[in-house]
Amino acid sequence: MTPTGTATPAESTEAAESRKLVRRAQNDFMAILEEWQSLQERKAYADLQLKQEQQELDELTESLQANRAITGLCEVLSTPVESGEFDKKADLDYKLRRTMSGLQSASNAFSDAMLPQIKDEVALLAVAAIYPALREYVQIWKPLEDPKPRFVDGLISIKKLLVLDQKTKHTHRRATATPYETMMYQLWLPAVASAVRVWDAREPDQLIAVFEAWDGLIPTFVRSQLLQDIVRKLEEAVQKWHPKKKSSTSNLPHGWIFPWLPYLPATHLDPKSSTGLVADVKRKFRQLIEVWEFNRGVIPGLKQWKEVLRPHGGSDQWGPLVMNHVLPSMARYMRKNFRVDPRDQEPYMDMLEGMFKWLEVIRPSMVGEVIVAEVFPMWHDALYQWLLLDTANYEQIGQWFEWWQDQVFPEEIKSLPSITAEFEKGMKMIERALDLGDRAKTELKAPERGPALPSSKSSSSSSRHDREHRHREKHRERETQAQAAAASKAEKNKPPEEVTFRHALEEWCQENDLQFIPERKKMHADGPYYRITARGDGKGGVLVRFKDDVLFVEVKGQDALKIYREPQSGWEALLELVL
Repeated sequence: MTPTGTATPAESTEAAESRKLVRRAQNDFMAILEEWQSLQERKAYADLQLKQEQQELDELTESLQANRAITGLCEVLSTPVESGEFDKKADLDYKLRRTMSGLQSASNAFSDAMLPQIKDEVALLAVAAIYPALREYVQIWKPLEDPKPRFVDGLISIKKLLVLDQKTKHTHRRATATPYETMMYQLWLPAVASAVRVWDAREPDQLIAVFEAWDGLIPTFVRSQLLQDIVRKLEEAVQKWHPKKKSSTSNLPHGWIFPWLPYLPATHLDPKSSTGLVADVKRKFRQLIEVWEFNRGVIPGLKQWKEVLRPHGGSDQWGPLVMNHVLPSMARYMRKNFRVDPRDQEPYMDMLEGMFKWLEVIRPSMVGEVIVAEVFPMWHDALYQWLLLDTANYEQIGQWFEWWQDQVFPEEIKSLPSITAEFEKGMKMIERALDLGDRAKTELKAPERGPALPSSKSSSSSSRHDREHRHREKHRERETQAQAAAASKAEKNKPPEEVTFRHALEEWCQENDLQFIPERKKMHADGPYYRITARGDGKGGVLVRFKDDVLFVEVKGQDALKIYREPQSGWEALLELVL
């Protein structure tokens, strides 16, 4: 009975049986589930074991194939090779090519997956096969004459076997070279280094042909050591080059340095450095610029040196070279050799034309500065002396002026404001001479030294201005001639103007095709010196000075020769001294 006093109904026999059946079914199901899980685990284990066994089988198969390939390689290498050649070099070349051909055929049996496992053994075998014949070959090989033997292409074809792309192994003690690198160091490097010792550094093509033929086959450290030997030879050649000698300009360093620039280490390519090949050549180049004859144009190769001395993103060494050496040297050369001669300018035009060729490498404004500083002072002096002559013909002066202004200078020079200003300065002097008329001989002032002020006028207005002045010149010349004719009667009663000894001598020089030039570098207590010469360049001849009506002629090793104004028969002695 229950605490409440109520009775629990009794379970029927049928319900008890049903409950037992359900419990038995549940137990059977759980037993089946556990057995199924156990079978799945055993299946997974069996699959894993099968996979491992298959992997081991594959590895054994690959190993067997590798062993067979190595065996086949050994059989190929052990087969004797006979060329039938009587020449030893040809025989060795044939053997090397046949050996490399066999290595190439054997390498086709190696799969990409197999080769990494046996690369060391294969590389050692390949080098062992090549080494004996190569050792004999390099003993008779002349690299400069035969830069690329026929077997080189075969060597390139087996680069994969030789493991050429593998970097040198590094250990805690030292770097370890591969068998191939060792072979190249022991056999190839001494043969080429021996050729470098007898190589002429001024003939780069032969040795560069060796580098190009063996490109990709030279180990890095072997290449570096060989370049050190080559650089030493180039440095010796640079030291022996003396640019101040004319004979040295026929084989300039750019011809034999430039081909090596792609191969040289960076330490030799820095123009700012105080050491290195480029720095050495730059110093020598400065010496050449100091003695260069600018009528020859641009120094050969200088345009290429411009790219070397002004590297992209690096320090500019080209600008200082131009400003500190090229322009001063150009100015000195023009000052020493160039002359403005209205009678015959042709002998000096090659100097101007040579200077204009420098426009290829330097800015027009820089060349213009040299012209303004060195050429135009002579030009103004020549114009001034011409205007002082009694026989000055303004039509001829105008033609000479136009020739200089329109034809002498290229457009990039002619358009410079500084050049335009110089021509305006000359035009103003012509205008002053026209205004003075006959008084120009005594009252026309010499042109001021120094560059003219920059012109603010355009080129078109300047040309129009020049045409107007030329028109006024012709008009004033006609007026002057008319005035001279009208005043001729009145002048008959006047005493004739005294002609100085100097003017008389100038006329005599013109009659005898001699130049009478003021000498600015020497001065005497009695007055200035003048040079009388028959040479077109204004050099040579004799120096003279005036004192009253006596001409003193400087004669080397003797006292000054005195020549009097009268009689003029004594002037013949002066003519003999000049000619």
